[in-house]
Amino acid sequence: MSIITEQKSPKTSNNSHRYDDIRKLIANTAALLIAFLISVSVPALSVLADANTPHITGEWVNFALWKLEANGLTGPVFISSRPYERQEIAQIVDGVRKRIEDGSLNPTPLELGLINKLETEFAGDLNPQGLEVRGLLAGEVDYHDEWGKPSASLWGAASFHPTSWVTLYEEIDVKRGREIVGAEGRTASRRMNPWRWDYTADFRRAYISFHPERLQALLGRQSLFWGPGYGGSLVLSDDSPALDMLLLKARFGPVEAVTFSAVLDKKWSQRGDPPYRYLANRYLSGHRIDWIVNDRVQLG
Repeated sequence: MSIITEQKSPKTSNNSHRYDDIRKLIANTAALLIAFLISVSVPALSVLADANTPHITGEWVNFALWKLEANGLTGPVFISSRPYERQEIAQIVDGVRKRIEDGSLNPTPLELGLINKLETEFAGDLNPQGLEVRGLLAGEVDYHDEWGKPSASLWGAASFHPTSWVTLYEEIDVKRGREIVGAEGRTASRRMNPWRWDYTADFRRAYISFHPERLQALLGRQSLFWGPGYGGSLVLSDDSPALDMLLLKARFGPVEAVTFSAVLDKKWSQRGDPPYRYLANRYLSGHRIDWIVNDRVQLG
């Protein structure tokens, strides 16, 4: 179940200006933090800059987990409530490895290859500690541009774990020629503003997460993907941008419950007779329960 609500907010209201100031302060602080983390971790950038091993879970991870889950190797996995946390994936893979070692599982060579690849990527996430930074600097040419002007793009991510159950995460994507969609966004509010030479920076994810055993509380910008399917979904699509949210999650055996409340960009709305325009604050909330009935049936 998802609910979108609108709240009247005049253009000149103090609350509206205060809200914009807070968002700008958060964005500027995040920019300084990611710049500092990248500057102090240059060696890590050169070692870990590989587009095939993203700091967040890439598409290949989902396919590998689904394959192993469908073949009965992973045990129950909540396949309709994503994204998966890195520590959660590490625990799943560790459980598979232990069952292989005690002889209760006998994977095929293909399955073992997927397990080994997941282990290589997530072995350090069982008990994460300290700071990890990854980045990718690339050059590209826009072939739609008449002059074929070259440009550079930068992707960077930093994850800090003061303890094994606390995560601070930041991810930034800087590139040229990004399409900023929607006339409403240009006249109301938007996540990105162009810099010089048509460059934009998107803080795709930035959050703090507390995740003791069976529970999670997340505050910040994170993406959600709800519903069955390898790509799109009728509930929350993986094509949607990340949301500024407060998210709570709890898992008890075969049952997992998730709830979130998010703030969306403002949008011009019209009301009254005669009609007048105003900036509407918009919110999105969602609630989901998943129940793994058995190895073949999962309800959400």
